[in-house]
Amino acid sequence: MVMDSLDAAEQVLIKTAEPLHYQELTDLILGQDLWETEGKTPDASINARLAVDIKKHGALSRFMRTGPGVFALREWGLEEYFVQRKASVPTRPTGTEKLSFTDAAELILDSAEENRPLHYREITDLILELDLVVTEGLTPEATLYSLILTEIRRKTERGDRPRFVKYGQGLVGLRKWMG
Repeated sequence: MVMDSLDAAEQVLIKTAEPLHYQELTDLILGQDLWETEGKTPDASINARLAVDIKKHGALSRFMRTGPGVFALREWGLEEYFVQRKASVPTRPTGTEKLSFTDAAELILDSAEENRPLHYREITDLILELDLVVTEGLTPEATLYSLILTEIRRKTERGDRPRFVKYGQGLVGLRKWMG
């Protein structure tokens, strides 16, 4: 039975009854055919989805971190591991308010474990899945990538530091990861 990635993660955690690293969690999800993805980095997708869910819902999330990249069910009552975040990180808007594509991309990337770049298509999938933006375009991934590249070019031309870094082959990261 194919389900949402978060429901699949919960199902696997219930079955294993122990915290799992997101890579192992993803292997079990895919191995049990609980979730389907066409993304090239499904483990990064699962990690980002869990991280964003925890960030968005806080103590109301059904998930929690018990270590770097390790997730458990909150109902187990384990000790929570806290990831240090900078105060400048955007938060998800409340109510019906939406983010711009680039602000949403920054939120997704900021939730990526170990400051790992993500492919722009994967970022777009997560943005749309989390309903962070309003779009009616037929190619939101092209829109996102174009906006990121334009922001990099414009800020660089002005002598400002862009938020994003292009790594090649469609991979994007955050400049602040570089220190």
